[in-house]
Order: sequence, then structure tokens, then C-alpha cells
Amino acid sequence: MGVYDIQTLLKNKTTAQVLKALHLNTRLSRVAIARLINASPSTISAIVEKLEKQGIVYPADTEDVTVGAGRKPVLMEIDPDAFYLIGIDVGIDGVAVLMTNSKGEVIARETTTTDLKTDPPIILQDVIRLTNDVIERSAVDRKKVLGIGISFLGLIDKKRGVAVYSSTLPSWEGIAFVKLFEDAFQLPTFLENNANAMTLGEARFGVAMAKDHIFGVHISRGLGGGILVNRELYTGHFATAGEFGHMVINPNGAVCTCGMRGCLNTIASESAIEGNGVRMMRSDSARLLKQKMAGAQRDVLVSDIVAVAGEGCHVCAELLNDAADAITIGLVNVTNLLSPEMIVFSRSALTLYSPFMTRIKTQLQEKIYSQKISCPEIEVGTLGENALGIGAATLVIDNMLMRA
Repeated sequence: MGVYDIQTLLKNKTTAQVLKALHLNTRLSRVAIARLINASPSTISAIVEKLEKQGIVYPADTEDVTVGAGRKPVLMEIDPDAFYLIGIDVGIDGVAVLMTNSKGEVIARETTTTDLKTDPPIILQDVIRLTNDVIERSAVDRKKVLGIGISFLGLIDKKRGVAVYSSTLPSWEGIAFVKLFEDAFQLPTFLENNANAMTLGEARFGVAMAKDHIFGVHISRGLGGGILVNRELYTGHFATAGEFGHMVINPNGAVCTCGMRGCLNTIASESAIEGNGVRMMRSDSARLLKQKMAGAQRDVLVSDIVAVAGEGCHVCAELLNDAADAITIGLVNVTNLLSPEMIVFSRSALTLYSPFMTRIKTQLQEKIYSQKISCPEIEVGTLGENALGIGAATLVIDNMLMRA
């Protein structure tokens, strides 16, 4: 196995294109790679041979491949340890830093639960320390670290690598994430919002692998959306495409944090559902929820509402039905506009509540225009608590390989 610097290796465009093809398709023969990237078979054979000697790619098991009576093609695959990715998730509950191998498998992880509404510069120095800890714990060769991806819950300026707006973390507006981490680690760094990161992670390493057209729904304090068209992230001219939570569902509805009325966030976000739960307890209409929260000494959570809905609290069940109905209206519009192959939800207390997801699936199938042809698959993500961190790490591949 050869020693190599992954950054230097990727400066060769054809080499980067070979790795991109293998990343998107998992296993390919040399002939298939040549056809995909429009290169000569001899050129691809030489590059693949070099990559194999360096331990970056290897011949995969081809027992399940048959090509008539002829010799089976040798399918090549990227080695899990060919390179490593760092993902940083800046979220409402703290910051998670992780490292994955080339297959998106987490090999080291650190978290901080510091209140992010305090002093961002101080917190970021702690995050830099955590990132160093993750690199040291992983014991990987730093020359094999491809880069750093950062997921942030708010609007970002991708070109400048700066956080622009967050109703949840307003004190983080203006933070120049990319410059800060590139200066600290001398590694390419990329910034994206959390919904896009989640969608990207599930597309590359999760439930939506091999799907070409995807819409992701991230349910948290607010709702976010991510769009993949032809397997590439679509963010639009102003890099704000996919703001699912700010789709107007009721023009005369409640005022959203953005200042507009009737956004989906005012009905179906975790914040909205929890707020409605508190109001129901005050009016004594949700006695089961009130009993559950008695002596809890904390705020009501969506998981509490889901739990009592499952125990027979009809008003809580109706509250969740209202959220599901609002999300369905949004998804009907998204489906009619984009025609996604799959809709992927982030894993949460809501999406793990079977009646909630069943209601969305049933209604979507009934209401979309394309029902006579087909309906998108609807799935809950499989990356779990690491979805945003893995999604952030995936940004590195998408910016360094997908652009090749």
C-alpha cells in the first residue's frame, strides 16, 4: 500500500472523476468508468492500477455478477480507508464533531452541549479543540483527511462561507465558519444548512442511496427541506432553495419567526407542536399530557405529546394529525413541482410515530397530480443521530469529487 496525500492526488481531474464515478455507483468495471467519464480505457486502466497499488481502490467481490458465458468483469470499489471526512453539526442542542471513512462510517465522535446562545467565538474555540480531539482519537494519517464540512441551522452564504441568519441562534449571524476552520486546520472547508446536509447524507450513505431525485424533510425546532436533482444538491440562485418550513400553508395563520403569516413552521415544527401542547395543558384539554408532565420540571417535548397520543390522548393525536396534514399540503406542492423519486424524513420522535407517517403517505398518494402514474417513495432516514454530522462530512465529497 502506497503513501499518498489525498489533496495532491485529487488535483488530477481524471483521477477525481474516477473516484467520483465509484463514489456514486459503489462498484464499476474499468470499461464502465471509461464510458461514464468519457475517457479512453487505457487511461482509466492506468489510473485504476495506480490507485489500487496505493490502496485507494480494490477489486470487489463479483460472485453475484454474471456476463453471459464470458469472464466476469473485475469491479473496483473505493477502499473504506482511502480517505477520511470531518463533519461538524452546529445544532440547537450543541455541536457534534465526527470523522467518517470514505463509506460514511463514523470512526470517532465528540460532542459539546454548551448553550449555543452564549458567546460564539468562545464556543468555536472549543469546537476547534474537539475537532483536534477527533482527529487524534481516530489515529488516521492527516494526509488522508479530505476536508471539513459544517452543517448550520440557518441561512448561509456559501460563497463567503458565512452564517447569514438563524431565528434560533441569532448571535451566530456573521460567523465566518469556512475561514476560521481553514485557518485552524489547513483543510478545505464547506458550509451548508442542516436540511441540505441531512438530505445529502441520506442520499450518499443512507436510505436514499442510488436515488436520482430526492426531497428531504428535516423536522426540528423548524422545518427544512433539501433538494437533489440528478443526484446533485440544488440550492438555487440565492442558495436558499428548499426552505420547506417557510412555505405558506395558511395566509391568515399565525405569525412565523420570519415575520410572515401561515408558514408551515407555525403548524408542524417541533416548536409549534410543543407550544400548542403547553396551551392545551393550560386549558385542561390535554389531561393525560398534564399528568405526564406533573413534576417533570422541564418543558413539554414532542416526544411527550407523541407518547400520550399513543396512550389515547385524543387532543394530542389531533394536534399531530394537524401537523401531518399541513406537511402533506406542503409535500403535495413539492411533488407536483419537482416530481421527486423519494421523500426522506429525518429521524425524530414525530417520524418514528407510525400514525403520523401513515397519514402523510396515505394523503399524499390521494392528492398529488401524478397519482395516476406514480407516487414518491416516503422513507425515514437511517443515519440516526449522526445524520447531520455525516451529511456535513458528505459536503466535502460533493464539493471536491462531484465538481470534477
